[in-house]
Amino acid sequence: MPLKVAILDLESTLPHSSSPLLQPRHDVLTVGTVLRRAGHDVEVFVEILNGLPTERLHEFDVVGAAVTGPNYNPVKQFFQRVREVNPRATLLAGGPYASVGPNDVLNIGDIVVREEADVTIVELLAALEADTPLDGIAGVSFKRDGRVIHNPRRQFLKEPGMVHDLTLLTGFKRLSLATQIFKYGGVYSGQAMTSRGCPFPCTFCYENMLGGTGFRAHAIAPFVADIKQKMEFFGIRHFSLADANFGTNPKHCREFLRAIIDADLGCKFTALCRVDIGHHPDILEMMSQAGFVRVSLGMEALEEPTLASIEKRQTVQEIVDSVARIRAVGIDVFGLFMIGFDDDNENTAKAMTRFCEENDVSALSIFCLTEYPGLPGRTIPRYRICETNLDYSGAHFVNTFPKRIRPSVLERAVYEALLRFYSPQAVLASLFGKKGGLAFQLGMFKQIRKIARVSEAHQKELERIEAPYYDSQDRLREDYLRAHPVLVEPLPKDLMANWPDPGDLAPRPLAPINIL
Repeated sequence: MPLKVAILDLESTLPHSSSPLLQPRHDVLTVGTVLRRAGHDVEVFVEILNGLPTERLHEFDVVGAAVTGPNYNPVKQFFQRVREVNPRATLLAGGPYASVGPNDVLNIGDIVVREEADVTIVELLAALEADTPLDGIAGVSFKRDGRVIHNPRRQFLKEPGMVHDLTLLTGFKRLSLATQIFKYGGVYSGQAMTSRGCPFPCTFCYENMLGGTGFRAHAIAPFVADIKQKMEFFGIRHFSLADANFGTNPKHCREFLRAIIDADLGCKFTALCRVDIGHHPDILEMMSQAGFVRVSLGMEALEEPTLASIEKRQTVQEIVDSVARIRAVGIDVFGLFMIGFDDDNENTAKAMTRFCEENDVSALSIFCLTEYPGLPGRTIPRYRICETNLDYSGAHFVNTFPKRIRPSVLERAVYEALLRFYSPQAVLASLFGKKGGLAFQLGMFKQIRKIARVSEAHQKELERIEAPYYDSQDRLREDYLRAHPVLVEPLPKDLMANWPDPGDLAPRPLAPINIL
């Protein structure tokens, strides 16, 4: 008998830079679509679009949610409510944090679906429907007799992509633009993908753990069809491409751009790119023709040693050249930076905003390097985590101890720089066609101030936490921190994330993955 299923996309506890984009995220529509095609009775609930089924929890056999770090606690609270109202329901968790930290997420859910769920979720629900063991289902983690079981990884799809079933959004009613802005603080925006996977090994990023280290192209026809139906359904003309790196495969990129141009969609697009996109002037010209208005460019840092240490495989001069070539075809540049590396100081954030002003970069984000309490460190050793609350893991807040500056001072410097950059003067300049346009600049002006207000309270908490860990020159007392860490809980032995922590004093063997 088909199962009755609710798939949820919950908002994070705290505001973030993409909060104003009112859209389904984390592939909840993909999961819902494949399950409906498999014959199940499925509904998808995106909190900011069609609400949550709080009065109907007793109806569902399965409740699944996409889990990120910042929305971990909201999902935890919602799952607790489901257990109270409907103890027979099976609680599933997927999404980015569930994929890299399944042990942690199994503390709030019954089963974790890791990485791509397109095939895994169908096999999993077939097993739940038939009440058969989960041992043979690749890509899931679960507990048996208190023991965490990580089944083998599932091979990534060779040609992902589909047309989403938008009728899954039960009760969705398109709101007026004024209601979108004044009630929800944003506007409807579309999301689509032309590829999955990232072949680059940047140490601070988890993307190639989620989508694989290869490159897998979506089919063109479903992409165009999905864009067209979302334009009609949501009444939108703006889409962000969720590819890890648009332009990684130039041949594929040209084919998709030609299809967009030929389809004459009349849309505006934004995409995330590496600076390598500047090596292909013909692609930039095609992007302009296809309606691309903004490129989010992964700059990360402006110091050569830092770029080398994080394996970014680019130089500052390449960043400068790429920005100039993108701007030459009339596309705006949104600079993406990371802060919190060992050589960063009180002036680092200010240098980033100054670089953007000098190089005609219309917007930027300064993300704080984030490590997760439930995982080994990636760039910064785990013992240097200073903030263990996952509400603050969305890269807008400092959660590690920097070596040369106190966490509170670094976070304060970030928001001082951003508030200066997104100033009333910048909003005024946008009236004259500069800095990405009035609507964009006004949106960033408001959102940065909203996040900055949260940061003010967080800085005070950081001041309390950091007090014993820095000397009179504000240098981190690492030996003292090792002996008295903020994070005292050890990592579980059955952890699937088995990369070595950079803080290990000596190389350790990789922890075995418990695979049946």
